[in-house]
Amino acid sequence: MAPSAWEKWVEQELRYERALDFLDDEIPIVEGVLENLKATGEENCWHSLTKEFQRMILRGLRFRKHKVRDMSKITRDIYKFRLDNKMDNSLNELWSNHNVYWTAWPSYVAGQDMYGHWVNYETVGEMSVKTLDLVSTEECVMMRCQYYEAQMEMKRRVSRSLGMRTNKFVYIFDLKELSFSKHFTKKVQRTIQPLLEICGDMYPDVLWNMYVINSPVTFSMIWRIISPWVDKDVKPKVHILRGQSQFLPRMQKCGIPLDSIPKACGGNCELISMRDVIEDMVEKPEGDDTYIVHKHPDVPSGNTVDILADDAEEEDRRNAAAAALEEKKHQAEEAEALENDEEEEELFNEGEVIMEGYLSKRGAYNSDWKRRYFILTPHTLMYFTSDPREKDGKLKGKIELFMVSAAHRSAADGNQPGEFDVVTPFRTYNMRVDDGKDAAKVETMKDWINAISEAAAEEACTLNFKNGGTVGVNHIRSGFLKKRGGFNKMFKRRYFVLTSSGLYYFNGDPTSPRTVIKGKIRLAKVRKIEKGKGAGVIEVHTKYRVYILKAEHEADQLAWMQTLRETVDSAKKSAKPQTEVEDEVRNIPYMDKVAVIEAEQSLEGSGGFQASITGFVRRAIDMAASLNMITNESTGDKIRGDDIAVASIMESASNRMQSMLSYVYEVTVGRD
Repeated sequence: MAPSAWEKWVEQELRYERALDFLDDEIPIVEGVLENLKATGEENCWHSLTKEFQRMILRGLRFRKHKVRDMSKITRDIYKFRLDNKMDNSLNELWSNHNVYWTAWPSYVAGQDMYGHWVNYETVGEMSVKTLDLVSTEECVMMRCQYYEAQMEMKRRVSRSLGMRTNKFVYIFDLKELSFSKHFTKKVQRTIQPLLEICGDMYPDVLWNMYVINSPVTFSMIWRIISPWVDKDVKPKVHILRGQSQFLPRMQKCGIPLDSIPKACGGNCELISMRDVIEDMVEKPEGDDTYIVHKHPDVPSGNTVDILADDAEEEDRRNAAAAALEEKKHQAEEAEALENDEEEEELFNEGEVIMEGYLSKRGAYNSDWKRRYFILTPHTLMYFTSDPREKDGKLKGKIELFMVSAAHRSAADGNQPGEFDVVTPFRTYNMRVDDGKDAAKVETMKDWINAISEAAAEEACTLNFKNGGTVGVNHIRSGFLKKRGGFNKMFKRRYFVLTSSGLYYFNGDPTSPRTVIKGKIRLAKVRKIEKGKGAGVIEVHTKYRVYILKAEHEADQLAWMQTLRETVDSAKKSAKPQTEVEDEVRNIPYMDKVAVIEAEQSLEGSGGFQASITGFVRRAIDMAASLNMITNESTGDKIRGDDIAVASIMESASNRMQSMLSYVYEVTVGRD
């Protein structure tokens, strides 16, 4: 019988994990990394790391598009972090807030799977972010690192007991008592995110498999929405599962017997607290206890002598490398600073700069004016703390020109000479020329307005709106209509904007900075448009939903219907074939009427159902990026939570979520 996809994956992963020496396909990569580091005199950064970390870097980043570049960077980062924070000595003593931290975020060791990996268990029901806030972020990060260092020591002890190298663990995260209003807030994200980042950055390739169990349907929906942006090498490791009837068979199929699964999850295994493990390691640093409660009888054994010899050789090599590296510390730091400067991403092409200079900008929420350095390119208006060519010039924000509907002199009462506005659907940016006399300010303002307007007109506009008598290039029709909700059947007043590709609707005038986009109907997916029952009612039929709109007057109803029909016909002729997101939605397990009701109830008190999930999706992407799980498909680079590209992914995921919810609503709740 041919091996299954799971068996093939296991065979490939174990081949890398158990190899003591670098494999043939890894040697050229190691040589490339060393050559890269040698160019800046930093080759000892690699040599000073344990072979364990070298293997983790090689095998954790082996699917990267730019392997050598990324491995060189993470080698520098890990070396510097471990040196600065004395990580080799982290298990010598406990932190002052040790008890507080482990009360707030307990973690446990259970049994072992058939491949030699131990099972780590955490449950959201025992986590207390309020208690965690009593400890500084820096100390929380260091205690999370102490947790990972204890796991590294466990791996070494397990490897010696098995006679073969094991480098990973199984992670079970129990969501049984998850409350979205309590555990999925921005405050929780701010507290937890630095702790997640340290794992993704400093301890690559430590996860064998992750089981997220007792997952509410809302969480499953969020995972399904963000999954297209999750690394292909990470996806097979993550299992989002609901009750015992689903997760227990999956765990056993993947080699975890009931005797290794915690009792809280339906297994037979007692738990040992990681808090006790760390305290024992600090007290008895020469101990050899693996702390694994149940050792799997089918785990193959190897040659312990080889493991001990490898450990001894590793210790000698590492000591020699550390001594050599200490001599070059000052030179390495200077070279690293230079390298970092050279590696900074180019934010703009000098040859494309249309206009630049200092302006003052009013804050979105803080009405104070702040002086910023603006640079206009054919696609973007960026603003910095100062000239970005200088060392302290940091990017503070950017305005994509395809979103600009107008740039004009400020009409606000009491405005000063030189004040002007740049209008987008989601915010009106207030700017002001400060340098020069009043007449000069006005002339400079006119130059900025003309330059921004001309550059924006060249961009392929997606949304353009009326403002001050100006009609955008791609704007067809706009105005207020009432819309009946997908879940809540009440009509709400929405501002609709029709473009050549979509019908967008907002909770107010989109030229207002505080207006939020509520949804979009893709015209290529519209099947028919007809009058509905009642005065002014318009029905917009798609494959999975009928949108019910209502105009105030019959004349508006007829005008909207005619314009919509003409624009839909045009959109269908020019539409490119696209993958149906609805086909993916069909694969979401347990997506029935009961599940939809459960999802709504789980978000009770968190605002509107769709609005709440949108916020959760965005935070989920942000946290996944912190764990190095998100990749920019065009460049192959990992995207971090503070990367500008994350905003684009968040927007795409939000649109994807709306399409999925429309489908779910139609097939589970009905059209009544």
